[in-house]
Amino acid sequence: MKLRNTYTSAAGSVVLATIVATSLATADAATTAEAPANPELIELLSGVDYVPPENDLLAVATEQEIIDIAVDINGDTGRRIRAYRALGHFRSPETKTLLINEMVAHANDSTGIETLYCRAAMSALADVATENDADAVLAIATRLDHASRDVRVAAAQALAKIGSQIALAPLYQRLEIENVTQVQLAISDAIRRLLGVTSE
Repeated sequence: MKLRNTYTSAAGSVVLATIVATSLATADAATTAEAPANPELIELLSGVDYVPPENDLLAVATEQEIIDIAVDINGDTGRRIRAYRALGHFRSPETKTLLINEMVAHANDSTGIETLYCRAAMSALADVATENDADAVLAIATRLDHASRDVRVAAAQALAKIGSQIALAPLYQRLEIENVTQVQLAISDAIRRLLGVTSE
């Protein structure tokens, strides 16, 4: 009987130790998962319709931290949009690829917040792209056929900002079939800017 009680006590100790270890591991994982984002970066990205200068961003955060906020599907909408736009300060190939992929991810969203993310990514991509950056130009040009008129306008404006002659063909093609005045005006303005025609 004494041997049985000793065995039961030992088994109970093992079970208790296992429960404690599991609880501690779970607590550590929860603490890691819920670790707050960089508070200084969060504050910088909290201004309404404001994109912090590159030096201010790099003083408190890394490019990857800004990317993490931009792509956080559970994050604050306004902060995500400003993070996307802030990526326009960074010209790394990884950031350019991310921005293109984010536009593609929202290619079928015709309304709602997702179109805002698409437009913010396009604006940032236009900031980092060069005139000879065919990948970026064509990725944005594809958005000229987007279901959202606001996205189509943003695409025309982004192409004008990049200033690449590569964009002329898709702009002319879209202008021939576009039936929304707002978009027609944006495309026409983009074409004039790319041709170097100034408004009188």
